[in-house]
Amino acid sequence: MYELEVKKVIWRGRGLSYLPSGKAAIIVGGVYPKEKVKVEVIREKRDYVEVILKEVLVPHPLRKKHPCVHHKECGGCRWGDVVEWFQISLKKELLLEQLKRGLKDVFYPPHKIKMFMSPSPWRYRLRAQIHVLNKTPCFKKINSSENVELKDCLLLHKGLASSLYSLAKRLPNGRFCIALSPDDQRPLTEFDKTLIKLRFKYFDAYLLVYPSSFFQANWELNQELVKFVVSNTKDLETIADLYAGAGNFSIPIATDKSKKVMALEIDPLCVQSASVCCKELGLTNLKVLRWDITKKDISSVLDNFLPEGVIIDPPRSGAGKGIVSLNKLSSLRKMVWIS
Repeated sequence: MYELEVKKVIWRGRGLSYLPSGKAAIIVGGVYPKEKVKVEVIREKRDYVEVILKEVLVPHPLRKKHPCVHHKECGGCRWGDVVEWFQISLKKELLLEQLKRGLKDVFYPPHKIKMFMSPSPWRYRLRAQIHVLNKTPCFKKINSSENVELKDCLLLHKGLASSLYSLAKRLPNGRFCIALSPDDQRPLTEFDKTLIKLRFKYFDAYLLVYPSSFFQANWELNQELVKFVVSNTKDLETIADLYAGAGNFSIPIATDKSKKVMALEIDPLCVQSASVCCKELGLTNLKVLRWDITKKDISSVLDNFLPEGVIIDPPRSGAGKGIVSLNKLSSLRKMVWIS
């Protein structure tokens, strides 16, 4: 056991400290700068040790009681025990640090970063993954493969959280996507072939998505993201939406019939649902294509379209090398990158 002082928070909400020997210690668990904590070493690495939080000896003045019964074992909402504005400030510091590392000598002014807080700190997720064991909803314990019964999750929309057990009874053992249709409050699993309708707040449009397809789980916060992206493409006439999903950006943009929009997506279900949505909304100015950007050169499909702007919203694995071919597009004036 060691008693340490937290120097700062780092990637994935972990804490950074140092052992008396000077070796770096990565703290797993919700900790905050200048807190004094008791920790236990769980993993030895060449350059650092990984430690787990056992007790907070001197708490941060903004620390409060975590509202979730599972927070010590789960870690899904690791910063739920401090006020929301403080969470946002910590995330901004993390982002600035990553920008400095990634951009190296390029100076990025902090005042240019605009932060958007979620309208609701809890009960906002319309989509999630759960583990199922013997018809019981579970989550994986931190640093373990052990399944723990999931009685409730405060991140989930009430309608989804209250359906955890009924959904789990329909599923075999394993990890699965679950989702809620906000229109009729119907809980669904990834095996359901029901289209979910997600209405946009600022645009006369909606998305149609299957429960197994990706969509932004915090739909209320997504409204602000979409509004921001659309406002930054207002001056463009031709726009390509890469990694378009079910049309989260391309459909709202295409509600302005003066624009020509192309959406590229690899998931066949997303392509199908986006095409159905375009037909229902009468968006003849939006062309949806199935295209694997990570493997196929996009210049061959964009050369004739001549986009003035591109929206890039890649999966967590990254945009892939094929994106470099955008350099060849003489028509390109603006890129909006969501990461």
